Amino acid sequence: MGKFEPKSKNILGDAIDFYTEDNEIGSVEEIDIDLLKPFHDHPFKLYEGERLNDMVESIKTYGIMTPVIVRKMKKDYEILAGHNRTNAARLAGLSKVPCIVKDKLTDEEAYVYVIETNLMQRSFGDLATSEKAVVLKERYDNIKSQGKRNDIIRELKLISGEPVEDVDDNSSNRESVANEYGLSGPSMARLLRVNYLIPEFKDLVDDKKLPILSAVNISYLNEDSQTTVYEIAEEYGVRISEKISSLIREAYRSGNTGRLDYKNIMVAPEKHVKSQKISVSSSVYDRYFSGKKKNEVAEIIEKALEAYFK
Repeated sequence: MGKFEPKSKNILGDAIDFYTEDNEIGSVEEIDIDLLKPFHDHPFKLYEGERLNDMVESIKTYGIMTPVIVRKMKKDYEILAGHNRTNAARLAGLSKVPCIVKDKLTDEEAYVYVIETNLMQRSFGDLATSEKAVVLKERYDNIKSQGKRNDIIRELKLISGEPVEDVDDNSSNRESVANEYGLSGPSMARLLRVNYLIPEFKDLVDDKKLPILSAVNISYLNEDSQTTVYEIAEEYGVRISEKISSLIREAYRSGNTGRLDYKNIMVAPEKHVKSQKISVSSSVYDRYFSGKKKNEVAEIIEKALEAYFK
């Protein structure tokens, strides 16, 4: 039994016919879907659930309306823009995908395609924390090649049918990048540190199980130490608070990086941290802490303080 093809081929054909050698975007080739590979360092999560199902059904009916952007490799093609479309096309049973093939791109230029196409599909605020960190790093790292980035953004807008306007070149420093996304300087600095986390910790940050300030402290550890800390946290069910993460970072800075060093800090943090009594009125206690255990009360207070000082 052959692979499924979309019901309406005319619409797909019209879309492909639009992209000819005569326009500034380039021509479209229909490429075997098995030759399309994900970008080697793709930082974004693919669609799941209802959003993915809707895309699959749309492709089954209309085909792929906007071509995928790829770059030619030795034996196959690396996807730059259209990871979700390609994934949905596979689920829909398509055998070929319309692609715009880019050639002679540097890795930095290819990465701009990956980042900017995701920002055109989703707002910065909709991204997971680790995805925001990647976007900020790409923007900050590529300030010196802003002109080339603007050319790529303009091309992506042409391909997607969006209005093309001049892109502001006022991105000369970290502050301007932070302002572009509505962030304070310290907030941007914290997000940039997320890029230095191992994937397991990035997932915890995205799932709100690792506070951003704790993530910043952990990000200063090398990969081996981060892995050790993560394994201990998983084995003993430790929530890495800002306090514990500060102790871990200090131990790392001091050269105390053995598994036992980290375990002693994480499993018995009370040995390393001086406690301090805090008084609250009985009405406040009854309102927020009635029926809760001592360790639960301490965790609630810590989370509240983290949120307040953030």
